Amino acid sequence: MPTLLRLWSRIWPLAAAGLIGATIWFVSLALALDGVLDGAAPPRFGLVLVDLLIGAISMVLVVFRHRSPLLVAVLIAAGSGLSGAATGACLLAMVSLATHRRFGQIAIAVATVAGSAVAAEVLLGLSGLSDPSWVGAVSVLVAALAVSGIAVATGVAIGSRRAELAGLQREAELLREEQQTTIERAQLAERGRIARELHDELGHRLSVIALHSAALEYRPDLAPDQRASSVAAIRSAAQQALVDLRRTLGMLSEMPSDEPSPALTERLGELVEQVRQAGSTVTVQADPSVFEGLTPELSRTVFRVVQECLTNALRHAPGVSVNVEIDQTADWLRVAVSNRLAGVEPTSPGSGIGLAGIAERVRLNGGQLQIDQNLDGHFVVEVKLPWRR
Repeated sequence: MPTLLRLWSRIWPLAAAGLIGATIWFVSLALALDGVLDGAAPPRFGLVLVDLLIGAISMVLVVFRHRSPLLVAVLIAAGSGLSGAATGACLLAMVSLATHRRFGQIAIAVATVAGSAVAAEVLLGLSGLSDPSWVGAVSVLVAALAVSGIAVATGVAIGSRRAELAGLQREAELLREEQQTTIERAQLAERGRIARELHDELGHRLSVIALHSAALEYRPDLAPDQRASSVAAIRSAAQQALVDLRRTLGMLSEMPSDEPSPALTERLGELVEQVRQAGSTVTVQADPSVFEGLTPELSRTVFRVVQECLTNALRHAPGVSVNVEIDQTADWLRVAVSNRLAGVEPTSPGSGIGLAGIAERVRLNGGQLQIDQNLDGHFVVEVKLPWRR
């Protein structure tokens, strides 16, 4: 269908021009025959044939109007004074030239049309208005300028409409490109967020596994129940790591996860239990009402802060008690995690970006982060997040 429409858009202007030219030529032929039969005018069949020939040549030339608009318009206009059959081709050439809105070229073409019409009238007196002689020339000049003006106005309007559509198309393309860029940036940001979450989750699970593995390696004298507890903790942490990894890969592949997201209190409870199984004492001071009404993003941020702090405590101060405080004011949600410094080598190597990730996450939520070491040897991470119930 689009191909047929394009073909029709090329054919119908030529067909209209040919129909206008043929109509005028037949009218001229009828007038010539009528004058000869009445004896009012000498036979001018030679001019009728010249008219037809110029009209045919003009129809051939007008096909090339898109390649050389000015040249085609001037050539057809030069012969239009002698040929009524060329009128349709001349109008089409003038409209096509005017669509480019180059008014210097338009003036040349209009002057050629007017000059050709006046010259033909002065030399041949085709209009029949010869008394006085200047009446015919002025009449033909006015008619030529009027018809040319209509063609030029039509062409300029078409050209303006085309320019407007082209501008709208360019604007639409720019908007599409901008939207695509925005989408790509959002996708990259989301992938970065998912990668940070994967780091936080797997870092914690692997720290638990490393701690229990070290205990099994360096404490061969562990009681059977303690050894079984460590093995169970390793298995549980490994399974949770696989679940976290599978869920993250599902999000990256744009496949919805069937596993529902647990509540913040439940997730914190599981996290604290894992750390306790690893041998560290964790004390949580939080009113359950604090967790009511938290947005999903704020809940994730609170969980990641506590998770990273407990992971660091397991890595740098294994077996040391950790205190977690979560409270609120009218405008802020406060999370503070503290533990005594143990002064031992880390049980597992860290990436060095955990606290930096927390700082970025807190910054994106409009919060405040403070990391300090008290005089009594306690390492404290305190986060304040804007929040209103």
